[in-house]
Amino acid sequence: ELEGLMARIRAEMQARMDAAQQLLAASLGSFAADPLAMRALARRGLLDEALVMMLVGHAAEVGKKVRQLEATSPATDPAPAKLESLLQRLAQDAMRELDLPVAPEFVVLRRLLQMRAPAARTALAARATAGDKLVTDRPVDLPKLIDVVREFRRIEVECAEPDEEAASKLAIVERELIALARTGGGGSAP
Repeated sequence: ELEGLMARIRAEMQARMDAAQQLLAASLGSFAADPLAMRALARRGLLDEALVMMLVGHAAEVGKKVRQLEATSPATDPAPAKLESLLQRLAQDAMRELDLPVAPEFVVLRRLLQMRAPAARTALAARATAGDKLVTDRPVDLPKLIDVVREFRRIEVECAEPDEEAASKLAIVERELIALARTGGGGSAP
């Protein structure tokens, strides 16, 4: 029964990824011209995590090729770099639209998990708890954020097939947030 459910989930996710790829292929030009394209997609019910994942993946792929081109020939065509920038902007716009109805702690956690540098994660968390509107539209409660991280890590560890990398990153983020709380960056450590 569980295998059947997992197969249906995988099939649904693949269908969403295919739909996102088709939408992206058909509409990239119009997305570039419209700064509110992601908001329009959200209102039409066409914006989902699959499209965000597609945008992020394509941006990373294009970025990798841009860096390869820059390494081999400094005077390269600027079009690939512009495409990378566009895809990154669209991904950020899409994430922002998806985050509107979500609790600010989840918004910040998603951003923290995408960041590689510990100092940048700590700075983002400190800004979020200070109520920086550029981070999230509502102030983040640091003890609540720590609880959210702990819950996600618990779920990941107890999963039938845990993702060791995700659990490790969640543990690192949790330690950084606790250290921030201890230094007075948004509340006391729970």
